[in-house]
Amino acid sequence: MMRPRYMTWDKVQIPLVIISICFGYLLFGWAGLFWMGAIRLVYVLHMQAFVNSLLHLKPGLAAGVDSSRNIWWLGPLQLAAWGENLHRNYHSYPASARISRRWWQIDLGWYVIGGLRAVRLASNVPVNQN
Repeated sequence: MMRPRYMTWDKVQIPLVIISICFGYLLFGWAGLFWMGAIRLVYVLHMQAFVNSLLHLKPGLAAGVDSSRNIWWLGPLQLAAWGENLHRNYHSYPASARISRRWWQIDLGWYVIGGLRAVRLASNVPVNQN
């Protein structure tokens, strides 16, 4: 079912992206345009693809075997995108909103969801506590 808030986001998404990129240009000139637009997008998308590929590199496995793994030190390289480095956790429970499985695994997305739940802006969040 299409809810009005989703339909609204569909209409304002592209104008908001254009405004944010132009805002960077107005504040910081050409450097702002590239850093808030193209460079930011290239970094985020390439880092995600790089980490995803790296975490599936396990030579010698039979076809069809899950090759995913966790590598903790990739988290800081992703800056605000913590969680992709916990790729094996994601493969274990793909429908779970919580990627971390141990107390020492940093999961910024889960912390944001927890905050949203605390102020009742999120509910019915799928979580596997294993």
